Amino acid sequence: MSRRQRSNENYCQFEFTKQCLVERYKILSEKIDVIYIGYGPEYGVIDDFDALRKVKSKYNLTRPFLYFPAATWPHKNHKTLLSALKLLKDKHSFDDCLCLQV
Repeated sequence: MSRRQRSNENYCQFEFTKQCLVERYKILSEKIDVIYIGYGPEYGVIDDFDALRKVKSKYNLTRPFLYFPAATWPHKNHKTLLSALKLLKDKHSFDDCLCLQV
C-alpha cells in the first residue's frame, strides 16, 4: 500500500486531479479534498487604462480581446470555450480576438 493510500487526508486543486488520483493511485475518493484556487482583487476588469494601453501595444492588440489562460488539454474544455465564442459572434456580432495561453 502506498503512502498516498495510507494517508488519511489528501488535497488537490481540481476535481479532475482528484479523479486522476482515484484512478491512478486507487485512493478512496472520500480521502481526497478539493481545495479550489481563489483569486485576489488584482484579477478582474482592468481599469488602469495606461497599463492596458501598454499591454495592447506590446502584443499588438488593436481591438477588444478575450484571454483564456489554459493549456489545450481536454479537461480545460476549450471545445465549450470555442462554442461560447461562436455564440458571441453569431448573436452579438463579436468579431474580436481570442488569446490562448499554450
